Amino acid sequence: MQSSRLTAFILFIACITIYLANGRPLGSGDTITNTLVGFNLLENHRIDCDNFRGKFHHHANSYWFVDAPNGQLVPYYPVGPAIVSFPLCIGYWASLKTSPGKIDVTSATFENQRQTFEHLASSVIAATSVVLFFLSSRLLFNLRTSIITSIVFAFCTNVWVTSSQALWQHGSSNMMTLGSFYALLRANRASGDSACKTWILVAGVCCGMLPAIRPSGLIFLLAFGAYCIIHFRKDLWLFGLGLLSCIPTLAYNLKYAGSLLGGYKTQFNASRFSTSNFSAGFTGVLFSPNRGLFVFCPVVVFAWSGISHLVKNIRSSDKDNLLLLLFSVASLLHCALFFFFNVWWGGHCYGPRYMTDGLPAFIFLINYFVVAVLPANSLKHTVAIIAFAVLAFYSMFVQIVGAFGHGGAGWDSHPLNVDKYHKRLWDFKDTAIKRHFTALRSSFFVDQEPTNKNPQYLFGKVLSITDESGHPLPQPLVVHSGEKQVFIAEVQNLGSIRWTGYLSGDYGPHSYVNMSFVDSSAADSGAGGMLYVAKRLRPVEKGIAMGEVTFPSKCGDYKLNAQMEWGNIAGNRFTREPFFISIRVVPR
Repeated sequence: MQSSRLTAFILFIACITIYLANGRPLGSGDTITNTLVGFNLLENHRIDCDNFRGKFHHHANSYWFVDAPNGQLVPYYPVGPAIVSFPLCIGYWASLKTSPGKIDVTSATFENQRQTFEHLASSVIAATSVVLFFLSSRLLFNLRTSIITSIVFAFCTNVWVTSSQALWQHGSSNMMTLGSFYALLRANRASGDSACKTWILVAGVCCGMLPAIRPSGLIFLLAFGAYCIIHFRKDLWLFGLGLLSCIPTLAYNLKYAGSLLGGYKTQFNASRFSTSNFSAGFTGVLFSPNRGLFVFCPVVVFAWSGISHLVKNIRSSDKDNLLLLLFSVASLLHCALFFFFNVWWGGHCYGPRYMTDGLPAFIFLINYFVVAVLPANSLKHTVAIIAFAVLAFYSMFVQIVGAFGHGGAGWDSHPLNVDKYHKRLWDFKDTAIKRHFTALRSSFFVDQEPTNKNPQYLFGKVLSITDESGHPLPQPLVVHSGEKQVFIAEVQNLGSIRWTGYLSGDYGPHSYVNMSFVDSSAADSGAGGMLYVAKRLRPVEKGIAMGEVTFPSKCGDYKLNAQMEWGNIAGNRFTREPFFISIRVVPR
């Protein structure tokens, strides 16, 4: 027992150290309000978000805030993760208060502190999940087996790149599902009635938080609730009492958003979940080269050994077997839910983000495989161990490049937004893993060109522009008002230094073609776009640039002005010969 506690402590410290090693969070707009809510309560003594209206975090594109029916500004996403991380928020806020002056949580000046806290809090939550996973494994398996699978869970799955890098819902969800699972395993082993009751209550508290963190967590609540009905019916009221932990979230949602789901109610409607999405969702969630579970975490295939064990012992009276069976079924159902979701790829993220909630059960099942093949006493076992090691190390490699790959030079948005151009999810040439690996390699082995070069060294030329299929554009090009099209430009580097591109993985300014429109009065129409240069181009070298262009909403004749640019350079337009295309915008 003492060795298990020491191992758990070492795992916790190791996880936090490694999770924080990349030095910055890997979040998105989805996670912003999970940090702001806590700080707003502590600093301004208010739990509404109206004071953010019109400030740094609230603008035209701030989808993370929504206007409730009562007119108040509320978080779009559930506040459950903010509640889970609130104890950590108190400690971080207290450290900030040691410096004089008021903390303005609505200002851009607070953004660095917000991101630092987000990275720290998510790492602690993920590390706690790993410890709960390890302690649960130790109740059923030996120390060696538990250490191996805990390392797989911590560093070979999206627990690393997703849960530990930002306050997504998934990290808090994993902690609460594992908390429920561990508590019920302890209840099964409780030597006294009092201890058993305590663990049932703890399981209820953890389960109550699940739908507050993520509505789909209700699936896990039902699974653990069913187990308590079967084996702890006499003390079921304690489990129900624990479920009251959801009250703060429900009260917040009802008061400020007028709905039990809060601002998230717009996310869950029948139109977003449909059987028509199943074919794309099923194949994409599991096998997409840029989101597939078996592509980013192939080691999960060894969960089959545990599934086989559960099926063979389905009639067993073993309490643990039934508990794990229900946990596994809930995890499979939770994953299958996203086969029917119209945004099955999870927006802008790295890997199978939506599958993260099911990983605790899937990786726990691998314990049965490890027990079966260790120690290796036959050629069959040796081969199995080698296969397991290869897939585990590959899965870890995928997580390493995701954590340290500088965002893959914006794979989700460059050259085309993956949320709109879904074919990129099946691009086997320009994959998210490859882009992140290239970015990681570039940070070590490629000399970055200075970004303060005089623009005269960055001269370039647009040679031609075609449509997405490579067909030349007619003159004039007739389009509908507000229409969007994908263009491809051939460009040439006429300067004296190398250009960078999105495929190069360079972390810094990239070369691109700025596409702007002017009407007959030479006034900028406000439409346009960017065509991103694909790869590094040395002086005199030619290459392509691709991107989406939005045409003016006002009908009339325009000139499309294509100019080479270099990001973050003052006076950064460096086209030697401007390229123009005649455009005629007609009504839709």
